[in-house]
Parts: sequence; C-alpha cells; structure tokens
Amino acid sequence: MEHIEDSMKIDGNNKKCDILIIGGGGSGVIAAIEASKDTTLKVILVSKGPVGQSGITPTANGGTANASNQEMAEALFKRVIKAGLFLNDQNLVEHMAQKAEECLDQLRNLNVSITPLGPAGVTVPCVSTLKRLRDNLLRKSNLELLEDVLVTRLC
Repeated sequence: MEHIEDSMKIDGNNKKCDILIIGGGGSGVIAAIEASKDTTLKVILVSKGPVGQSGITPTANGGTANASNQEMAEALFKRVIKAGLFLNDQNLVEHMAQKAEECLDQLRNLNVSITPLGPAGVTVPCVSTLKRLRDNLLRKSNLELLEDVLVTRLC
C-alpha cells in the first residue's frame, strides 16, 4: 500500500501523519485505537479538549441497544427507523443494528465495563470509559494525542 503523507500545522509547527482523526469522543478514540493497530502508520488524534472531558460523548450517558441475537437486531432496526420517522438511511441503520454486539465485544476486549439496562439495552460509563481508553492511546508508540487543539481549517 502506498502511504500518502499529510501534514498539519499546530502552533507554527508542522505535524506529519498517515491518518488524522479529528474528535476525541467515543468514535474518534475507537478509530484511533483501530488505526494504530497497523504500526507502520503514524496516527494523530486531535481533540478540542481533554479526552473524556469534552464533546458530546461524556454527556450521552452511554446507553445503547443490546442486539445480541438476530431477533434483537431486527427489533433495534425497527425502533430506530420508527424513531427517525422513516427518514433514516435504512441500510446504515441495518448495518448499525447488526454490528451492535460486535462493538460491545470490542469494548469488553478493551476492559470497558458494560452494565445491562433491561432486556434490550446496556449502559457504558462514558467518562470513565474514555479516560481508560485515553490511557490505552497513550501507550501506542505510533499514535500522538493532541488535546486542547481546535481544528479550524482543512485543506
């Protein structure tokens, strides 16, 4: 695979990377962990504030559906489509419903505690989870975490 090297400027200094992830919420942190598995890649995660203390993920309460079997995945799909007044991208919602349990397993493998929330839901403690995942990021030699950096322009 050919690497295309990108660079960005922070405080007048150029930073070079193969993969730039903007946003230190749950999705950005997981994306950075996944990208850094390829140790030949230089990954930079930019977050406007400290991971676990800024953005929407810490205030989202960590509730999600549990789709541990096909029947639950189908029920989740129907609930999301109905809640979205049938305006959602149904292919995307179906993919999300099918991948829900796989994503929860991925969090479990990262030692994130997942608490049952009734028969069809779970909750993940967002702030403590993000702080734990932040520690995971800091151990990656090919990943640089830049906190308190606001991206204002992309080329």
